[in-house]
Amino acid sequence: MKRFQACRALVSKAIVPVSMMLGLASIAHARPWNWTAVNLHPGDAIWSVAWDASGDQQVGRALVVGSPQACIWNGTAQSWTPLHPSNVGASFAFASNGVQQVGFTTSKGGQINAALWNGPSGAWINLHPDGASNSTASAIFGDMQGGSAKFGAIYGAGLWKGNPASWVSLNPDGATMSDIEALDATQQVGFATVNGSMRPSLWTGTAQSWVDLTPSGASSGQVWDVENGTQVGFAVFDGKKRAGTWYDTPSSWVSWHPQEASESIAYSIEGDLLVGTATIDGVERAVVREVFSGKLTRLDWLLEGEWEATVARSISSKGILVYVAGEGFNKLTQRTEALLWIGKGGSSCYNDCNGDGWLNIDDFICFQTFFALGDPYADCDQNGQLDFDDFICYQTCFAICC
Repeated sequence: MKRFQACRALVSKAIVPVSMMLGLASIAHARPWNWTAVNLHPGDAIWSVAWDASGDQQVGRALVVGSPQACIWNGTAQSWTPLHPSNVGASFAFASNGVQQVGFTTSKGGQINAALWNGPSGAWINLHPDGASNSTASAIFGDMQGGSAKFGAIYGAGLWKGNPASWVSLNPDGATMSDIEALDATQQVGFATVNGSMRPSLWTGTAQSWVDLTPSGASSGQVWDVENGTQVGFAVFDGKKRAGTWYDTPSSWVSWHPQEASESIAYSIEGDLLVGTATIDGVERAVVREVFSGKLTRLDWLLEGEWEATVARSISSKGILVYVAGEGFNKLTQRTEALLWIGKGGSSCYNDCNGDGWLNIDDFICFQTFFALGDPYADCDQNGQLDFDDFICYQTCFAICC
C-alpha cells in the first residue's frame, strides 16, 4: 500500500510538465475489476461448499447419496468430481495446490484421518500419524501439508511431507489446541489456544518458532492465510471480529474492517486482493477488498436469486483471472451451495495492462488491443477521446508508475 501511494506521489510530481502538455486528469488510474458469479452446486447434492481455490481448481465438499464427499471443481457445476474413497464414511477437501488436495476422511468407526489426494485418480494417502486418535490436513504448499492431530487431550498443529511418518508437531508449550490453516514456502499460520484464548499464530517450521500475533487491545483472533510475509485473518476487539493483516509481528496489525459492517473476517489474500466476509445489516456477506485503492465490493450482489449468508473463503489466480471460492445459503432452494466468483482485469497499477504483475512488452500489446477495440481503458489521459496523446500518456506512465 505504501509503495503504491509513493508511486502516485512520484507521478504527480514527475509528470506535471507532461500533464500540462496533454491535459491529463490523472495518469495512475486503475482498470476496474469485472466480476462474474458461478453456482458450483452439483445437481443431485443436498448441500455443497467450496473451501479453497488454487489456480482454476476449487475443492470442498458436497453431500451426495447420504455421504459428505470431498470433491473438486474446475469452474463449473458440471466439472464436479468426487475425491471420496470407497472404503470411508465421509470426507472433506480443505485445500489444494492445483495438483494435490488435502483434507480428511472418517473411518467406519468414526476416526478422523488426515488425507492427501492426487487429483481425481482415486489415489490417496492416509496421513494419520502413529499414536494419534484423530487428525486433519487443512493446508498444502508444494510438497508440505499442514493441519492438526490429537494426542491425548490435545489437538495440536503440525506438518507432514507426504506420509504419516513425516509428522512434526508445532503445538506451542502451554497451548491446549492449535491448527495450521495455511502455509507458504517459509511460514505457517493458524491459531493456538492459550489460557482459554484463541491466539492468531505464526510459525516457521518448529513449535519453538511460534509467534502470538494478537494486536494490542485485542482479546483473541485467528490467521487464515499467508502470502509472502503477509498474514491475513481477524482480531477480536470489544467482542467483535475485525478483518486485518499482519507483517510477522503483533504491532504490524492493519485493520481492513469496513465501516458499514458490524463484524468482518479476511480469509484469503492474492496480490492486491483480500476476500472474506462483512456482516452488514445483520447478514454475513461475501466481499473482496482492493488493498491499494481500499475499494470494497460485495460479491453477493452478483448472484442470481435471493441469498442469505454468503462467504468468500479463498482467492487464487491463473493468468489474468482470479478465482474466489466460497458458499452461500440459497433462499429459493433452502440449502447451502458452493459458489465461485471470477474476476478479470483490475490491476492496481494502470500500466500493468494485462494484470499479470509484470511490466513488459505484453502490456504494450495489451494497450494497443484495448485502443483498437475502443475500450475506455485506453483513454489514458481521461479526456474522453482515444488518440495519439493516449500512447504518449501510456509510455510516460510505463516509465514512471508502479
